[in-house]
Amino acid sequence: METVNDDTDIYYYSLRDIPADLEDAGRRTLKAFNVRERFFHFEFFRNLDDKIVALEVNMRPPVG
Repeated sequence: METVNDDTDIYYYSLRDIPADLEDAGRRTLKAFNVRERFFHFEFFRNLDDKIVALEVNMRPPVG
């Protein structure tokens, strides 16, 4: 939304070292969806209060 409203560029980054709270969120998501032996990818973001929020949960390989 900010990209459209403010006419800015889109960017993202991936962390090489996963923070413990993010790993915990991912593992809890795996458990909640009972994911076993299949492709998946999750997308999370961290809000201004430093809370992790799930953006997407997909049961397929990530694609660009």
